[in-house]
Amino acid sequence: MWLGRFTGDAERFACCDADGQPLLLRPRGAFPSFGPMRQLRAETDSAIEEWVATLDDARLDAPFQYASLAGEAQNHVMWWATQHFFNHQTHHRGQATTLLKQLGKDPGVTDYVHFLRLEAAGRG
Repeated sequence: MWLGRFTGDAERFACCDADGQPLLLRPRGAFPSFGPMRQLRAETDSAIEEWVATLDDARLDAPFQYASLAGEAQNHVMWWATQHFFNHQTHHRGQATTLLKQLGKDPGVTDYVHFLRLEAAGRG
């Protein structure tokens, strides 16, 4: 949804169907297996990287306007939305971790610093 707002291509990055229902919350979700999900994740990551490459200080400080899911007009500087875009993932990772733990599954290491250490050691 946010990437659609940022790029102006809301159709390509749609999060909901025409009735406003989240696409990924349908029975079995939008993916019958992990393969198509991994492919879409890779494509989305590439789109994020392309969009981020267009940002500079002037763009981040410029006004950003969009409509909320409730249809309310929003207007603030771009960096607020950009910060939210990247930070909000933390919320969803926490939700997924909680659900896995409630199902008795070990989500593995989730500490960000752990992944930075792996990357620094050339294993990430």
